[in-house]
Amino acid sequence: IDNLLVSAVLGIGLAMTPLTIIRLRTADYTRMVNEKLEMAMSSVTNSYIAMGNLQLAVENVLHLLPEPADAIFKRYLTEMQYISGNHRQALEKLRDEVELWHWKEWCNALIQCQEDKGLRYSLPALVERMSEQRQLTAEADAAMRRQMTDYMMIVLVVLGSIPLMGIMMPDWYDKLMYT
Repeated sequence: IDNLLVSAVLGIGLAMTPLTIIRLRTADYTRMVNEKLEMAMSSVTNSYIAMGNLQLAVENVLHLLPEPADAIFKRYLTEMQYISGNHRQALEKLRDEVELWHWKEWCNALIQCQEDKGLRYSLPALVERMSEQRQLTAEADAAMRRQMTDYMMIVLVVLGSIPLMGIMMPDWYDKLMYT
């Protein structure tokens, strides 16, 4: 192009493209994992309310749990059946496996439910709150993606207009690019 400023801007912009793509894919993956955790929490909660025993509830719904969440609950069952059998300790390990605020709150509520069985009826409210939070986040992400799409389209139109104008008006294009 023989234009140092345009080359610098394009170089920086194109250098940031892989990082932006990685961040978008990471956000999509995190959103998917949170959705699967919410489904697992809901299944375990419903089973726990019906049965009154957390270990049996997890055993009954383990085959229904989605892929990333089932491994977490399998480790919980392993801890309960083969290692210690201590509900509190196993639930604390379960809580520490995921860095999600709603997950930690739900696990803390499960720990309290082991001492007072009547508290298990408060668990659906925690799962519902996570669902509402996920829905709000999805709406905000959709709005941001619309804005990003609009921005990228404007950038493409502006950058694409220069070669188009070069075809339509060669004298103008030569003055723009080479003077």
